[in-house]
Amino acid sequence: SVATAYLISRNNWLMGQYIRMENRFLVNLNEKHMQDLGKVKATAGWFDEQLYLVAYKLEPGSPLAEKQLKDLRFGEEYGCDIVYTTCSHDINFMPNGKDEIHQGATIMLIGMESNHKAFANAIKQRDLKVTIAHSPQTLRDYMLDDTVPRDQQLFTFSVPVDEKSELLNKSIRSTNIRSNWQCMIVGLEHGNFPLPMPDIDQLFEKGDLLWILGRPSHLQRLIMEEKL
Repeated sequence: SVATAYLISRNNWLMGQYIRMENRFLVNLNEKHMQDLGKVKATAGWFDEQLYLVAYKLEPGSPLAEKQLKDLRFGEEYGCDIVYTTCSHDINFMPNGKDEIHQGATIMLIGMESNHKAFANAIKQRDLKVTIAHSPQTLRDYMLDDTVPRDQQLFTFSVPVDEKSELLNKSIRSTNIRSNWQCMIVGLEHGNFPLPMPDIDQLFEKGDLLWILGRPSHLQRLIMEEKL
């Protein structure tokens, strides 16, 4: 009811409980959706368990600071992508290539374990002056973590591509999902072949299953505008 919704919105503890219940419901809904599609855990991507989120903090003198993301080439160099950056109290979700990382900022990277190892090696070899700000978590654990601040919560949603889909024969680059809706495609399944962090020029085909990452409000807007 409206009264219940108002009561929850005015009570921080109740709101926290509601959000945690909502996230668990959405995670379970995704698993049910995968089972309905005939996916089994042994062959399906299950990207929320394969992908890891790691927060890194730029220390004074980091050569990564005050540079545009397109010049840092996280995807090309390490296979990782930046989910958000924080500096002071500002959070920039799904930053684009022209955005900069400022001195003292914290960046949240998403990638497979091997991608994070590649970045960790670069930190040492290139003296990037970056330290881990939060222990690595699988995407699934992050989504269900009660301690994650509300304004940093994320969720994944699986989207099938059929003959009527607006995504058919498009690439990640051409969808503008990141710039227009602040969401990110983190996985692609073609048949039983999972592709975590697919190439941005990969074309989507009929029968593909996409995994899209974003804040619940951004995903809801994407769905409401019937882009999926």
